[in-house]
Amino acid sequence: MITRMKFSSMIIVCLVFQLAISALGQTPDPAKLKDKVTLKLNDKVTVTFHAQGDKLTDPKIAPQSDEKPSSISFSFTLEQGVRMLTIQNAFSRGIRMRCLARVAGAKDYVENNVHPLFPNFFSTEAFGDRVEELVLFDFKLTDDKLPQ
Repeated sequence: MITRMKFSSMIIVCLVFQLAISALGQTPDPAKLKDKVTLKLNDKVTVTFHAQGDKLTDPKIAPQSDEKPSSISFSFTLEQGVRMLTIQNAFSRGIRMRCLARVAGAKDYVENNVHPLFPNFFSTEAFGDRVEELVLFDFKLTDDKLPQ
């Protein structure tokens, strides 16, 4: 027989577990993110980082004329009616990152997948026709390599 105390304890454990699960699924608030790169349509930037182990921090936009060996170049453009994000990885290691997208007229962001980038390689990502801003964050170096 379940006592009232055991039943109450089980309810509390279930509520805490449910809150923990729902917190995991929340979209991060871009205003609270550190080490982010924000792109609006037609932005083309090269960004340098400070590497702390496998984490890339302190993003800084580099002058366009500079080709930095430890940088990532981003281009968010409209190509034949499709919004395209092109990412060029100039690092000698692979890179993973997270991405938030905001649709025109909306205040909320939606998290999108961005494919891992191989060393010294580029990737393109297509976005919906109304996406007007991207926030890239949580940059990490990986040992991902292009299959031989």
